[in-house]
Amino acid sequence: MANGKPSSPSYPALPQHELRRLAVAANCDPRSIVRYLREGPMVSTTVARIEVALRACGYDRYVRDESSPFAPLGEQVKRREQA
Repeated sequence: MANGKPSSPSYPALPQHELRRLAVAANCDPRSIVRYLREGPMVSTTVARIEVALRACGYDRYVRDESSPFAPLGEQVKRREQA
């Protein structure tokens, strides 16, 4: 991310102050929020905290869906069991 601008078209453009607010709510680093929004691999507990923060701050539309390849491990196991 250069100059606060997204480097990927799928990355939602959130201002830096919103990234910091989400990071405080999720008790993580703002870079973790960026990694989540870019759908990078993350620890499931961090994903869960970020998703709770996104919902609490009114960003429900950015919560990963269960079809994401980087969905929390529990969701991956459910998909495997259904297959």
